[in-house]
Amino acid sequence: MPYLPDDLSPAENELASAARRGAVCDFEILRDYDPSDFPGSALRAEFLADLCTERSWRIHYKGVRLRGAEVVGQVDLESAELRRPLHLVGCTLEDGIVLDDATAKRISIMNCSVGHFSGRGLTVAHDLILESSAFQSPVALSSASIGGALILRWATVHGDELRAVTADLIEVGAGVHLQAATLVGAVRLAGASIRGGLFASAARISGSDIALEASHCAIRGAVALDGGFTSDGAVVLSHGFVDGPMFLSDSRLKAPRGCALSLQATTITGEVEAQRLACEGGIDLRNLTAAAIDARGTTIVSRGATACDASRAKVDGRVELSHGFRADGPISLVELSATEVNLEGSTIDSGPNTVALDARHLDSPLGLRLGRGALIRGPVRARGWGRRMITRFPHRVAARTDPGRWAVALAALLGFVAIAWPAAWALRLRPSTAPGGATASLQTLAWLNLALLLLLSVYLIALPTAQKDWVSRRAASLGVWSIRSARKRESFARQVAEQVRSELAGPELDNYTGHLSAVLESLPTPTEGQPAGAQPLRLRVTIGPDEEPDAPSIPIEITDGRDVPIVEFEVRPTVRGRPIEPRSQTVSVPVRWERQQVYFGLPAGLPSPDIDVFVELLQKGETVDVLRVNRQTPGLDRA
Repeated sequence: MPYLPDDLSPAENELASAARRGAVCDFEILRDYDPSDFPGSALRAEFLADLCTERSWRIHYKGVRLRGAEVVGQVDLESAELRRPLHLVGCTLEDGIVLDDATAKRISIMNCSVGHFSGRGLTVAHDLILESSAFQSPVALSSASIGGALILRWATVHGDELRAVTADLIEVGAGVHLQAATLVGAVRLAGASIRGGLFASAARISGSDIALEASHCAIRGAVALDGGFTSDGAVVLSHGFVDGPMFLSDSRLKAPRGCALSLQATTITGEVEAQRLACEGGIDLRNLTAAAIDARGTTIVSRGATACDASRAKVDGRVELSHGFRADGPISLVELSATEVNLEGSTIDSGPNTVALDARHLDSPLGLRLGRGALIRGPVRARGWGRRMITRFPHRVAARTDPGRWAVALAALLGFVAIAWPAAWALRLRPSTAPGGATASLQTLAWLNLALLLLLSVYLIALPTAQKDWVSRRAASLGVWSIRSARKRESFARQVAEQVRSELAGPELDNYTGHLSAVLESLPTPTEGQPAGAQPLRLRVTIGPDEEPDAPSIPIEITDGRDVPIVEFEVRPTVRGRPIEPRSQTVSVPVRWERQQVYFGLPAGLPSPDIDVFVELLQKGETVDVLRVNRQTPGLDRA
């Protein structure tokens, strides 16, 4: 029922009059202009909602524009149609605003204090502006559709450890803007479709293990996480598509669980620019497709794990890991495809007993550029490059590692013994011990060998640097060949043991902690063709973080697998060993976020009222647990 003018307070009459004229109802100016006659700035939330939705109010096409007001109560606009744009500046909404499944032309909430904001399924024809506002609870925008831009610049969101901004499956037409925002909790954009790009320069995200979850996203435009962007959690942009460049320069990423940045299986049509990026955690670039990668001056501290894994990545241009690039952990370039990989001036420290640089089967026409400025502490694997690249660019594979220097010293020692020992033996012969002048020939040969050894030493000292590196590499290859021969059987036995162990262990499961609940429900009416008195049943299976009330439940704990944002389970119920149609259903459950339910129809007229239904929960073909549901005595019962 719409409000009448007699029901309104002076402040509400002022707002209604301004909305009818298309003017801004500015309580800040009214307060400063005549404090003695100021009507107050408190507005009822019901009146504001009525003003935005009811056709009985004559509202100017500019919409409802309000500044400096205090809204008392929660503005409930769920499933409502806002006839005109809504603009709030400098207002206080202590109980928040609800816009679930609402429809609006444009919503602007700037420099406001909002207790609660919910817009699940919200449809906005133009922009949704939440700029410079402070939100005291998570901002919910899942499945929203925004024709313009989603703007959260300079906003502050105090969420929880799970979320600050939830915008899964959102559709945005003109970009997501999070510049200089302060977000306590995770930002979820999984499965989002964004046109115009994702911009979070100078933003700070903290309070969650996964700071930015944007996997399976389609982004038409640039992704900018640069200019001082800071995250105290992992940034996940895996299995997505970015039609533009990605900027990560001058940012700081910190991941408590090892991987700070994940671009696994993502296609980026532009260049990945990550200059001077500081990562406390590894970088996952497996199966990445990009135009080029520029990580000059980047620092990666991986805490014992792989610092940068670019296995099977496809880069159309160059990969720059140079000019101050430092990795405190191994680098994997296995089967990487790129025009050239530049490591000049880089430092890679893998630690003891670990391969520092693994570049097996590298596909690079211009090769791997190390140069004299690269410092690699640890072994280097380069099998499968091909002889052409090594001989054409010998100075780019300089032997600067400690094993190479030891191999050069060992080769020099063996060469000295091989030449000096026959010479010393020949010089000790006396003329009377060899018939027919043989002693003179042997002595001549010995002096010749010593002279050749002296010339070889002078030649090695006077060699140019590039040729000296070539000789050092050749000598190092001889030493490495002898070491490989000694370790060949041990390596083969270790590979066989690892293969047997992996086959016995089965597939690696996805981590999930929650509950499996199931309950038998009676449908109100029997279906056609069933006997009289028969009552059909329905099996409801729920997978979620908490137990279902009044339903048998068992805990699900998988902690020794891999961390993924969405876990897929297979539910397979049986009655007396026989499957139910459908035999199984697949359930995709977001980790620690929400619950998922599936239903199975059971035939009416079961043999006994206390018959057992077994619900088997599987993941990747492996049985996780089995729950027994009894029609007569429901309760917790594990099979």
